[in-house]
Amino acid sequence: MFLLKPKEKQRGALVLGMVIVMAALLETAGVASVMPFLSVLGNPETVQTNPALAWAYESLGFDSVDGFLFALGAGAFGVIIFSAVFHTLTHYAMKRFIEMRRHSISDRLLETYLRHPYSFFLDRQSGDMAESILLSTVQGYDKVVLLEKGRISASGTFEGLTRQNKSFQSMATAEGT
Repeated sequence: MFLLKPKEKQRGALVLGMVIVMAALLETAGVASVMPFLSVLGNPETVQTNPALAWAYESLGFDSVDGFLFALGAGAFGVIIFSAVFHTLTHYAMKRFIEMRRHSISDRLLETYLRHPYSFFLDRQSGDMAESILLSTVQGYDKVVLLEKGRISASGTFEGLTRQNKSFQSMATAEGT
């Protein structure tokens, strides 16, 4: 059984790829937007000597360098804020994609269990099967976090935790995973 269906792979690669590229471009624009502001702040005469700044100064109809400096600062601030908001939305989209795939995988595992004959369930406890489904889902992830009494007691890959952490090892091997 494949972890992701072809449609999930294609959609995820396309959407997340575009969102990540846009986030990178906005991050670059945010950093680049500060440079003209700092240039004019350090040397106000740059407005007259730099052709791009002189064109913007004249085209936008500014009367003073201070007003232009304020507009450059506000523009840089706006680009940085927009970039940060888009970056936050990018992380949300990635987390949502991951959690939806986790749900999809768990749903397919549960469906596989439910297709077993009735005799398969007679000598098994439902809690053990639910834990087995969750552990089977966890095996496909890059990082697993083990919580004990509400605190993180260990983290790592499934294989690493199985080898190094006795508590995780007993939980994982009890289910036959």
